[in-house]
Amino acid sequence: MLAAGGDPGRLHATLTSVRDQPSPAIEILVVGYDGGLELARSTAGDDTRVRFLAADDVAGARAAGLAKAKGEFVLVATAGDRYPANAIADLLPALLPGETLLLADTYDDAGPADLVVRPDLARFPYLGRLVLPRERAVALAASVPDADADAMPVALAALAAGFSSTPYPAWSDDRGPKPRLFTVRHDPLPGLAARVGADLASLLATEGAARQQRALGALAVLRPFLESAEGADDATWSQLVEHARVLLAEAADQLESLDLVPRVLALLAAADKRAELVAYAATVTERRSGEDVPTVVEDGQVRARLDVPLPPDALVVGEHESSLVAQARRLVLDDDVLRLEVFVGVRHTHQVDPPTVAARLVNGDASLGLHVRTGSDVAVTRWMDETEHDHDAGVVELSIGVQDLRPGAWEIELDWAAGGLRRSGLVTGVAATGSASRRPLAVAGHAVHLVAAHGRVALRVSDGVPEERPATLSRIELVGTELRITAAPDVDTVHLTGKGLAVEARSGAAGFWTVPLEADVWGQGVLPLPSGSYRLKFERAGKRVPVVPASTVVDRLPTEHRSDRHRLQMLLSGETVAIRLDAPLADDEVGIRSRWKQRAAYAQITEPLDDRLVYFQSFAGHGVGDHPLAIGAELARRRSDLDLRWVVADSSVPVPPGFSPLLVRSRDWYDVLARAKHLVVNVELERWFRRREGQQILQTFHGYPSKAMGLGLWRPRNLLPSQIEAQLDQSSRTWNNLLTPDVEMDQYYRRDYDYDGTILPLGYPRNDELVLPGRDDVRAAVRERLGIQPHQRALLYAPTWRDDQSTNYRAAQSVTHLDVEEASRGLGDDWVLLLRGHRFHAPSGTRGSRVIDVTEYPHINDLILAADAAVLDYSSLRFDFALVNRPMVFLVPDLDTYTDSTRGFLWDYRETTPGPLVASTAEVVAQLRDFDGLVSRHHADLVAFNARYNRLQDGHAAERVVDAFFSALLD
Repeated sequence: MLAAGGDPGRLHATLTSVRDQPSPAIEILVVGYDGGLELARSTAGDDTRVRFLAADDVAGARAAGLAKAKGEFVLVATAGDRYPANAIADLLPALLPGETLLLADTYDDAGPADLVVRPDLARFPYLGRLVLPRERAVALAASVPDADADAMPVALAALAAGFSSTPYPAWSDDRGPKPRLFTVRHDPLPGLAARVGADLASLLATEGAARQQRALGALAVLRPFLESAEGADDATWSQLVEHARVLLAEAADQLESLDLVPRVLALLAAADKRAELVAYAATVTERRSGEDVPTVVEDGQVRARLDVPLPPDALVVGEHESSLVAQARRLVLDDDVLRLEVFVGVRHTHQVDPPTVAARLVNGDASLGLHVRTGSDVAVTRWMDETEHDHDAGVVELSIGVQDLRPGAWEIELDWAAGGLRRSGLVTGVAATGSASRRPLAVAGHAVHLVAAHGRVALRVSDGVPEERPATLSRIELVGTELRITAAPDVDTVHLTGKGLAVEARSGAAGFWTVPLEADVWGQGVLPLPSGSYRLKFERAGKRVPVVPASTVVDRLPTEHRSDRHRLQMLLSGETVAIRLDAPLADDEVGIRSRWKQRAAYAQITEPLDDRLVYFQSFAGHGVGDHPLAIGAELARRRSDLDLRWVVADSSVPVPPGFSPLLVRSRDWYDVLARAKHLVVNVELERWFRRREGQQILQTFHGYPSKAMGLGLWRPRNLLPSQIEAQLDQSSRTWNNLLTPDVEMDQYYRRDYDYDGTILPLGYPRNDELVLPGRDDVRAAVRERLGIQPHQRALLYAPTWRDDQSTNYRAAQSVTHLDVEEASRGLGDDWVLLLRGHRFHAPSGTRGSRVIDVTEYPHINDLILAADAAVLDYSSLRFDFALVNRPMVFLVPDLDTYTDSTRGFLWDYRETTPGPLVASTAEVVAQLRDFDGLVSRHHADLVAFNARYNRLQDGHAAERVVDAFFSALLD
């Protein structure tokens, strides 16, 4: 049950991550209050596992959810929790009937009397606060009539116990004003005394093995306190040291069953090694997921290689953390043999040499040994998703003779050995994108398929032959840069759809269809398709025909190909085939492990800087624009002999004339970052980037400064001193040149970034084309391209990024203060609405005669020039739009909230709004329907605004910046 009230951004993130859990045995009960069901229904889509229930308030949601949730276990969580793929499936096998469990958190009420702390479950901190049997859940909600007790093995309950931006509880101590929930680092230290008291009382109430288990659980829960030790005063640190010593003494010889991170933190605290603990905690935060560390296998044990003053035995990675994991990928019938391909890995260990693997099918007391063949594939390393370890040698093919098959549900057991290490376990996952998840196969009079449930996988053998659907897709392959498809004879139309595009296939003379993997998206030329997921669409006489792949097609899935334009995957998606396009990176450039290897190689580059090599980056490389484009075009005009590189996310991004593309995460990208003498960027560079001596970096930013930034954001977020230092290291200490639109803005960068480098207050190059001759020609061309009629006015709606709606640092829900349908109806046929989401907002794909989603349109200046008016909120776009001297309406119903508790401003927002401030769609429509009056009422405001803020936007900013920053290249 997900309580649909409170913070909508957190709610959306949790429900989305729950929906991504592959098990059909999960029930998601959404209990809505305070109007929260609407968002939940939208996010849930057509997921049949989701049910909805209304409640009056938080307490009602809690009680109703506990009572109505079905299943053997109920999982209690809180909005804001994220669930990695297969998280719940991984947890289920560890649960014991009748237990009421605390995972790695604290219950913020009195809690059940029969609470059991399971330290071995501390590896599931993302799974929320409490797991309890359904009967116990009903007892906790005794005031609500009991519900039917049927069916679902697991009910997920994310209760309205409070919305938090961290996985740790919000302590109830009175600590002053309510924090900014979306940004604040939760400091658990004020609750330490309560935590210590609860732990000691719990220990006193138990003895023997149960007491030891309680101590281990308390050590797991102590982790956030220890990670915050940097902020502790002397008395608090002493309390942490003493409590760690008490718990470690109680846990004694069972410490290996505790996860490595909380164990190391506790041991350092107990040894009174505060500086070392703070340094280790920083590495945990920096490292992806905080858990994967370099290891070595010695004497049959996995030991972490950490730079901490602890004995080797303290660094043993327990079996629960270095466990065997296995996922079925492909299931194929090859004559009289059923072949099952499995990816196998042991967490936190290298697997580069072929392991010895024994396998068997098990059904009760019956066991059937399998023939095993091992192989290698870099895809295993990508699947394991670890930063420090290679797992290429993790392909295991199991062969089962059809004559040996017997009806029943057969689990797959594996014994693995390599390098002196041994592990055993079950195949617990099935790749949803591979043939292992296919429909039942007809095998020797049986129906055979893999079934995943309760975190286990079984080969289900049933009597009877399954009915097969007639195939409409008999062949699909990549030929050069095109897809070649053989469809059923009665298919007369084939499209590839995705990313808001529909690419029509060409009919071939040999009976196949050819799909070009390219399109002209915005009328600016044919380009390779952008990265994303695509689906085939078949039609016959204008009616949709299901895309049903033949068995020979499914056999090969998933499969991967690479051209000079794309990295293409063919994937099973339900009962059809999906196409995934990505950047054409090489095998050893894809995945988190490859990235970490390349970062290490980057750090070792010592070649001299190249004076002719210039690096340009705009945002994450998904487009060409902003200040770097204007600066680069001016530099290319003057020095065509330079080696100019433009960062691109994939092949769909056209580089400017005179530039060469530089593919993000390619080996060449790392090399250029290390050797380029000059770098021009409008976003922060990667956290691992270090400016070499002699490198010149120009930070142009990408918007006029007006909102809180830098230290003005980090300090209110309650970041620790070391965390603020890390932010400064990544930002202002990396730059040595900084562009501002006006000298009056320099003070804010000096203050909020503690910046003491060179500042170039030369105006914004991006805006040159907004004021130069020729802008009317651009306006006419863009309007024609978008289908805006000469008699129509265009309204640009561009809401800004909302920190309080963010689900991670590059994703957020778009605000919906403007009711697009209401605005369109109110304005009528004489207006066209251009919807421009922030670069981190997902596009809606809307295209029509009166509403066009231009979120992914490549050039914002085109949209500014095409528009006759704009509806904005807190976006810095208002400073740019003012240059075309057209009216703006500011839709800001949440101004007070945004100012006080969301983001805040450098100065009074109202001083920077040369137009009316309104609170509703109706008010927006009223202002725009009186268009001439709107223009006349605020003409003087626009003139004054430009005089104050846009004094240097004269069409020559790019020239000035090139003169200043590239002076050494122009001499």
